Amino acid sequence: MLLHLLYGAALLVEPLYIRDVLGRSEDVFAALQTIFGVALVAGGLIVARMGERLVGFSVVAAGVVGSAVAAVIYLATPWLVVAVAGVIAWGGATALLGGPSRTVIQRAAPEHEHGRVLAADLVAGSGAEVLGVATLGFLIEAVRLRTSVVLLGTFVACGAALLALADRRESTSAPPENATNGRSARHSP
Repeated sequence: MLLHLLYGAALLVEPLYIRDVLGRSEDVFAALQTIFGVALVAGGLIVARMGERLVGFSVVAAGVVGSAVAAVIYLATPWLVVAVAGVIAWGGATALLGGPSRTVIQRAAPEHEHGRVLAADLVAGSGAEVLGVATLGFLIEAVRLRTSVVLLGTFVACGAALLALADRRESTSAPPENATNGRSARHSP
């Protein structure tokens, strides 16, 4: 949900950022979107090669932190070269989150709930994106665009880090067994 909040905010911020902070045209916006896509595909190929080693809650949380930091680097700098580095990092971090996060969600759910859990995740993600647009819209009105991005990125990164710490504390006790498949509810890589 934290990540989708950030993605929704980016929908609002990116065009404004390109125009108002970088002072560039729609062509630069399109180029940055293309660079993100190339980094996403390259990251996806790396994730596919690494497979099971990336399937764990702590890896997903680290990906959310990385995504938040990359988004701040991308959307809060006045320099195009730094924005390019940030958008490349964001594309790579996003690739780290797609498959592994859904695998973690499915493994934590009973087998008979798999479709429902994934559907609920997709609906919640869409709702969080709408909330991200609204939240950043209000923040931009209250403070500058770049400050808004830093505040939201910090919130997302800290939230993911705190969730990872809480998960580590829970995993020190015996995890409950999932009666349908014999796996623990918290499956680690």
